[in-house]
Amino acid sequence: MNRTVFLYCDCHPIHAKFAKSVGGKFEDSRFYRPSMRILDAFIKAKSLPEADVYLAENGGYLPAALADKEKIIMILAINFYKKSRFHPYGFLHRINLKKIDGVIAVSDFMKNHFASSLDLDLPIKVANPFIESEKFNMLYSITPDLTSKNIVSIADTRRRKGLDILIKAFSKVKRVIEDTNLYIVGKETEKLSNTEKNIYGYGYLEDFEDVVSVLKSSSLFVQPSRFDAFPVSTLEAIAAGLPTMVTEKVGEKELLKPQFVRKVDSIDLAKGILEYLNLDLSDRRRISNNLKQKSLQYRESIKLEEFRENFEEML
Repeated sequence: MNRTVFLYCDCHPIHAKFAKSVGGKFEDSRFYRPSMRILDAFIKAKSLPEADVYLAENGGYLPAALADKEKIIMILAINFYKKSRFHPYGFLHRINLKKIDGVIAVSDFMKNHFASSLDLDLPIKVANPFIESEKFNMLYSITPDLTSKNIVSIADTRRRKGLDILIKAFSKVKRVIEDTNLYIVGKETEKLSNTEKNIYGYGYLEDFEDVVSVLKSSSLFVQPSRFDAFPVSTLEAIAAGLPTMVTEKVGEKELLKPQFVRKVDSIDLAKGILEYLNLDLSDRRRISNNLKQKSLQYRESIKLEEFRENFEEML
């Protein structure tokens, strides 16, 4: 069996399980000093453990590339490579991305974005994330309140997550449907609460049962991101049977009907939300049931096997 080292940056729990499924030994590839990350990358390159394969999470590949390691495969989930070519760190990536032997992107959207952004002759495969088994069972068993006018989103307050777009869209929706509510779950979202405007920020909910309760009380899930490769929270909403709306910059657009894929724009997003809220209950239930069926493809065992197959083909 090949000796595999997993060079992680964020150590996303899904990526960690991908790495464990191929026997990866975990190696921290984070750069703790942003102003000195180029120097840190060279330092880490000198101390990498020996391996047959280096499986890297996003920009975590860099130390292996700088050390001229022979087999580097990257899990691609963010667009870290989009820094300006004139930025020193961006320039370093543009030189060293050529040393990668293959990419496993988390969505077709991510694959296409990477391929169109860089002129690299690399094999690129796709292995979508999954919903962890225990969470999947909890989500799949619930029935969302499709009779309600409650909208929910799960995201943090980083700009790329687009919560500002959603809040603007919601204000437009509320002018038409006064008794609608917006629930937001995620780190620091409690700061976005405005009960007078029917906006409720719950912050980060540590107990997943609390997240499930919010999803269960809602009728529509919205992912308003400016860029999101394949957010697991959106996948979780789909497993819960929540009709789901995303922007055209979210990987799950591949799973949804065109009317549920909107522009990165508050006006178009508001239009889509209003169209949904005006649907009959029978239509909402049909959409909900179809999404639950689609979610069965994203169970842990299925997607881990898909990742292992892609990884083996890259070797």
